[in-house]
Amino acid sequence: MTKLRGESLGIVVVESGWGSMVPTVILANMQTSGAAARSNQLNIGDQLMAINGVSLVGLPLSSCQNYIKVSYVSVSVVD
Repeated sequence: MTKLRGESLGIVVVESGWGSMVPTVILANMQTSGAAARSNQLNIGDQLMAINGVSLVGLPLSSCQNYIKVSYVSVSVVD
């Protein structure tokens, strides 16, 4: 997915929750005009395992949010 410099992905993430098989973040909401929604590659409920090659598994929610915020021009999405 490609986004404009300074544009947000337009997503809200939450922790995957206690007892989750993989402790990571879940896509909870998307802005309809955001880069993530325009890409048609993500859906609400998807687990985000990594962003731009950085694993989000086991990281606290605040760290995951920071990685998402600093994703500059290109963001890789892998099925």
